[in-house]
Amino acid sequence: MASSEDQALPLQTQHLNENPNSSPFELLPAEVGEKRPLPRGTASYPRKRAVTACQVCRARRTKCDNRKPTCSFCLKVGARCIQSPVDLSSFDPASLKLLERLDEVELAIGKCQSAIESIGSRFNNNTSSGTESSSFRRAVYPDIDRTRLLPASIKTICQWPTFETAGLGQTGGEFAASTSASPAEIDTGSTVSIDDLQPRFTKLLLDNFFQYIHVKNPVLDETRTRRMVFRLCMDGLDWSAEACLVLLVLALGATATPFEYPKSGMKDPETLPYARTFYNAAQKRLWASFSGSNRALQGQCFFLSGVYATTMFQPETAWRFFLQALACCQGFQLLRNANSSLESWHAQTLNLHESPSSDPSASSPSINTTEQTIYWSAWKSERELRGYYEMCDFPPSVVDLGYPLFFPTPPVAAENDVSPGMGNDEMQYRERLSWYFYLSEISLRRLSFCISNGIVKFEPTGEDSFLDGLAKETPVYEAQAEEWAMRLPRIVSIAGPPDEDDICRFVLRGHLVNLYEIIYWPFIDAFINGVPADGADRPLLWSLVRKGLENHVARLWVNEPGYKHRHHGTLFLLHSCNRSALILIAAAASLKHRLDQGIQPNLFMPARWHEAVRLAIEMNRYWVMESADSQYLLQILEKAYAYVQHLESQ
Repeated sequence: MASSEDQALPLQTQHLNENPNSSPFELLPAEVGEKRPLPRGTASYPRKRAVTACQVCRARRTKCDNRKPTCSFCLKVGARCIQSPVDLSSFDPASLKLLERLDEVELAIGKCQSAIESIGSRFNNNTSSGTESSSFRRAVYPDIDRTRLLPASIKTICQWPTFETAGLGQTGGEFAASTSASPAEIDTGSTVSIDDLQPRFTKLLLDNFFQYIHVKNPVLDETRTRRMVFRLCMDGLDWSAEACLVLLVLALGATATPFEYPKSGMKDPETLPYARTFYNAAQKRLWASFSGSNRALQGQCFFLSGVYATTMFQPETAWRFFLQALACCQGFQLLRNANSSLESWHAQTLNLHESPSSDPSASSPSINTTEQTIYWSAWKSERELRGYYEMCDFPPSVVDLGYPLFFPTPPVAAENDVSPGMGNDEMQYRERLSWYFYLSEISLRRLSFCISNGIVKFEPTGEDSFLDGLAKETPVYEAQAEEWAMRLPRIVSIAGPPDEDDICRFVLRGHLVNLYEIIYWPFIDAFINGVPADGADRPLLWSLVRKGLENHVARLWVNEPGYKHRHHGTLFLLHSCNRSALILIAAAASLKHRLDQGIQPNLFMPARWHEAVRLAIEMNRYWVMESADSQYLLQILEKAYAYVQHLESQ
């Protein structure tokens, strides 16, 4: 039987993790003395004569509009619409259940998209009635700077007038210089001997990698990778791409620790010195991987190189590796012919009852899964670092429209319902956990994109100001974020207290806080940088400002367990927490300025904001010897906080 997690998947991922071999709808054995039961397909879906519905709509038992060449439902979900008669009596209950889940997925995505489209369509519908209405809107609502509606970079925040009022001056230029550190040089004298690859030692590093690194980005097949490491340990290292991959796995394993490790008082594991040795040896073999035709293996090597560079606070080097990994992905079958291949692949993925494709790459699920995960992981990592930097030749767009159209397909092993503590099944449980986390994170990224797009394209209606109109629509976004959190499977659920989180729950909880920052950002920015003081008659607006400030306090407390944990996301954690600390200080400085002018504010600073800022200061002090950003921001936070530290909370 499937576990309860399978019934609580995130909105966009429910249909991907159902286990056809352990469906809760399997028929029970016949009682003694009863008639011989009908076949599974007949019992679950009685044979019916085909009328006019397509195969997908008939399997879902819903009405088909028979549009040519593709009906409306198949067009929405990207399924292949086959309108010829077919016998569905051979479908087993699990397959029918998966088809029913397609409807749930379509409704969930449609709910999110339709809510946003309705917001933007109101303005278009109202303005289409005449030019007089359009002229009135242009006169009442001046053009809004859409670039200010999404969270700003630390460089931009440091240039806010509020900090100049506090006596800090213009500091953004110094921060920009601190983030442009040169990439780490490769130690050409570093070598790896056979003594460094003893089976017991490599097994320790392999276990660390798959328990603490791979679980967040499942781009490798664990069984195949372990065999590859064992073979190279026995035969010795060569200059192949496989050797490069093995060395990168060992290097990351040497950096990995349990999430609770920093609480023991030790900053890094004893194996960390081996990490650079393995990494440097891998870099000597990295470009040799281009001699082969295995683009998936090349992409894996570049992606893991980027993960290592990010872990060691080398963001610019990591960004280059992720870009190169994406370049390797361009040869993947799923990305060929951009206008049609993705839709075709999506149709094959969702149309589960269709016979295998004649495409060679499509005939191997393991190849498809590997390519999809490399592309997804490299894509999201590159976008994260592009947002971290402000690349001169990559001008930031208000909303990035180049979002992948598909979800990666979990391998068969990830669908098995197993539990830890079952010996050999522990690996399968770990793979299952990694895929639940992976797909949950992707679904949240889709939701974040959807909400960001809605905020940027929002147009007010009636006589509301832009902020007041947006404030009325904000509950829609809040409800979508809450629904995502409630739909998480139990294995990665964040319903419990933050101090009980493992690394997967910790990361998902942090991403949810990031989403709330996007939702409340327009009101925070307006409050700090120019909302008029006549807010007594705008309670909704000020309540959202208060929620936004409370969310920044919550981010610093929620992320506190991970302040000393070295992993792929530590760099981004430091960046987001420093931004929250700067926002709290800027808000406090704005309140102080109003009080000094004799203006009674409409809100006060949230509780425990002082302690939250001090947490950020201590976090930077912990990493000051490794991160140039922490070294610079430590000075900024200490000086800025001294200006507002006597301001009381509510």
